[in-house]
Amino acid sequence: MKLYISAFIYFSINTILFSQDRERHDIGAFFVALKNRDEIVAPNIEKSYLWEYYMNITYRYRVLKKLYAGAEYNYAVITGDQQDGAPFYIIGLFSDYDIFQHKGLSFTGRLGLSNSNLSFAGDEAPTRRNIINRIFGIHAELKIHKAFWIQLGYFNHYPLNKIKYKYGIAHPVLGLRVKF
Repeated sequence: MKLYISAFIYFSINTILFSQDRERHDIGAFFVALKNRDEIVAPNIEKSYLWEYYMNITYRYRVLKKLYAGAEYNYAVITGDQQDGAPFYIIGLFSDYDIFQHKGLSFTGRLGLSNSNLSFAGDEAPTRRNIINRIFGIHAELKIHKAFWIQLGYFNHYPLNKIKYKYGIAHPVLGLRVKF
């Protein structure tokens, strides 16, 4: 049994590293800091502004020439007068489709679903509640050196849950992607 497992691992690694079809896998990461322009109004608290910090890591696997399947993890921290700085999470599955590809440039659309504990609704401060989001996004990737790409785009995680005056988690993206 150990021989079969070892052989499977060996051939899997060789297939990934030495296959003619390169760049089937990629890992991306970005960090973004946003000042929330909306004034947050909560009962018995003065108006204040929030800072939103998002750290993201994604993994994608190319299923077809222009289609990727992937997973992402966002670590979010919201700071401000009304926030304790405790982290939130966003975990999602998505598919990316290359709308346009040319040598070292591609434009890609994203659709998916995510689960998070971060909820924005009305004029209240962000709250913790279990939320299912749909993911919409678009981004461009520009090759800078061999396997390294710069990613620039915009993603929105919009809640499916029935919440009064809800709105999504939206953030611009400027990050790095490594394809192997």
